[in-house]
Amino acid sequence: METRVNEEIKKIIMTELPRLMKSDPDIRTFILDVTRERYA
Repeated sequence: METRVNEEIKKIIMTELPRLMKSDPDIRTFILDVTRERYA
């Protein structure tokens, strides 16, 4: 069951995150900062 829930969460994030990043500058900045810190 946990795997199914995780997959649903991933699906929601993948669907909603692009829209949120376009519409909310604070979310966009936060996501970009996190990815820079972890992957740069």
